[in-house]
Amino acid sequence: MQIQLRQKLRDHGYSVTPPRLAVFDYLQKHDPALVSELIGAQDGKINQASIYRSLALFKQLGIVQDVVVGGRRMIELSEHYDTHHHHISCVKCGLTVTIGSDPIIEQRLNALAKAHSIIPDNHQVEVSGLCADCSAE
Repeated sequence: MQIQLRQKLRDHGYSVTPPRLAVFDYLQKHDPALVSELIGAQDGKINQASIYRSLALFKQLGIVQDVVVGGRRMIELSEHYDTHHHHISCVKCGLTVTIGSDPIIEQRLNALAKAHSIIPDNHQVEVSGLCADCSAE
């Protein structure tokens, strides 16, 4: 995937920099991520401004997207850099599980869009509630 990132940056006239690679690598391993977690994981090796600039550029180029999971705004790689998936999360402790796409759900969403004369180009399905540990408290 990093080869695809490098090509995308070069095709748009941007340099491949260590901060950009670090942000991309982190997002490959943490789906989705809070920006604060991304910053904290860099342990001061990359300054905060570079991280925010990298994320802004990645959004502009369609490399990352914002998602709301459990009521929290998070960031993840777009489907051009990751497989299509959804999330289930606990609203109390923040536990987030990434689940693969289900063909039945995808077909139903496409049918609903078609029934309302919408040609879908993107969607997000997020399920939130309480995990077993939090609901037992």
